[in-house]
Amino acid sequence: MSLPPDSVDRLLRGAAKSPPRPIEGPSFALETRTLQTWRRAVAGADTQPLLQLWRAGLATAFAVAAVAVTASAYAGRQADQESTDPYTGVAQELTVAINTNWQP
Repeated sequence: MSLPPDSVDRLLRGAAKSPPRPIEGPSFALETRTLQTWRRAVAGADTQPLLQLWRAGLATAFAVAAVAVTASAYAGRQADQESTDPYTGVAQELTVAINTNWQP
């Protein structure tokens, strides 16, 4: 059973002429609860002792690795400078290997 076209037409015209309802934002209570939950979650992440220990251990490991790489590079550079003849620029190990008079 369908409605007579006159009543449907009246309903649609009335809906088209009515003023639009304003779209409301979230309530103040919802915003407050959301912010409180978010802040609690962020604050709770930093207060976990395991996470703090992990961060401290990671920072310490990075610092130790940086010092070890720097010391290794410095020691390698010193060894290269000591093993090179200052006049010829040739490594002493190579000179010794060439100057040996080994015969079978």
